[in-house]
Amino acid sequence: MPMLKKYFFRMINPWMAILLRSPVSFLLHKRILVVEYQGRKTGRQYRIPLSYHLCDNRICCLTESAGIWWRNLVDYPGKVDIWLKGKKERYHVAIGDDADSDAIDVLSRICRSSRISAFFSGVRIKGGLPIQADIERAIKVHTLIEFRH
Repeated sequence: MPMLKKYFFRMINPWMAILLRSPVSFLLHKRILVVEYQGRKTGRQYRIPLSYHLCDNRICCLTESAGIWWRNLVDYPGKVDIWLKGKKERYHVAIGDDADSDAIDVLSRICRSSRISAFFSGVRIKGGLPIQADIERAIKVHTLIEFRH
């Protein structure tokens, strides 16, 4: 399953990034944003779609820790661009322990609002709520990413 999931995202992410930066982004932008940044070593431009949850004045996302893309954002110089609701804005990044939000709460909220995010996170839903044991297991293999103005 992990390899299948990896290839699925590799195929769909470029299309999602295009769609979420287009005039028809309203179809998906309630749950997905695109983070746009430059690779530290290659200088290449990357666009990664992520499920998100608004936490007060922050945007909170989770990604699998095994994926290496987010490491480009650790100590990122300056701000990254976020495409949210069809608009591009610049944000500061906080990752893991540097973030103010509670990762378990963020994952629970993301899974409640998006069954597909719950599925890809390995979290089952029962009675409309994520199963707590699944959340606690899934959070161990995810990294919290927080964007602030």
